[in-house]
Amino acid sequence: QRQMCIRDRYNVAAVICRGKLLGLVPKQNIPNYSEFYEARHFTTGKGIAPMTVHFCGQDTLFGENLLFRCENMPEFVLGCEICEDLWVSNPPSAFLCEAGATVIANPSASDETIGKAAYRRELVRSHSARLLCGYLYADAGMGESTQDLIFSGHDLIAENGSVLAESKRFTTGILYSELDLPRLTHERRRMNTFAVKPGSCTEVSFQLPMRDTKLTRPFAQTPFVPADKTDLESRCEEILRMQ
Repeated sequence: QRQMCIRDRYNVAAVICRGKLLGLVPKQNIPNYSEFYEARHFTTGKGIAPMTVHFCGQDTLFGENLLFRCENMPEFVLGCEICEDLWVSNPPSAFLCEAGATVIANPSASDETIGKAAYRRELVRSHSARLLCGYLYADAGMGESTQDLIFSGHDLIAENGSVLAESKRFTTGILYSELDLPRLTHERRRMNTFAVKPGSCTEVSFQLPMRDTKLTRPFAQTPFVPADKTDLESRCEEILRMQ
C-alpha cells in the first residue's frame, strides 16, 4: 500500500483499540444545504482507496471501505459511517454490511429541530433491520450547541429492528448495551436474499480481551407473544382476521 501526504481536509472517524490507531474512515457524503455548510471545510472521502498515512505518531490506514475484524471474536466486524452518510439513499453501511460488517458505528453531529428525534430514531432502527446489523449512533452533545445549532446528545443502540438503548436528550453520559452477534450472523445465513460480497473491503484485524458480561438488555421468554396487554389483544385480533 502507498503512503502519501494528505493535503485536503476530511471529516473522519478514528477507530482506536487499546491505544492503537487501526484506521481513519472519511465521511463520504458532505451536506451543503439548509444549516449545513460542510463543503466549505471538508472534502468527500468517496473513491479514496485505502492508503497508509502517518497520523498522531502512528502509521495507519486511511480511506473508504475499511472493516475492522476482531480476531478472537470473528463475528464482530466493525464498519463506520459518519452522520449524513446514514441519511442518503445509498448509505456506505449497506456496502459494508454486504462485505461482512455486523456492527456499524456512526459518530454524528445531528442538530435538533422539531420532530427530528423521532425520525432519527426510526431511521436507525429500520436501518439496523434492513442490514441485519447492530447500529451504534453517537450524537453530538448539548455542550457543542451554539447560537445557530442545538445538539442534544441523542445516542442510540439498535439491533435488527429493535432499539436496545436510547439516551435521554439533553443529558450527558455513555450508553451501553449488548449485541447478539451470533443471532445476526444466523439471520444472514437464513435469508437467501441477503447479499454477501466477501473480499470487497480492506480488513484490519485487532484483538479484545474476552470476559463474561452481565447482560443489561432484556430477552423475552415468550418472543412471539407481546408483553403489553394492548399489543397482545391487537395481535390476537389480527390473527383472527387473517384466519
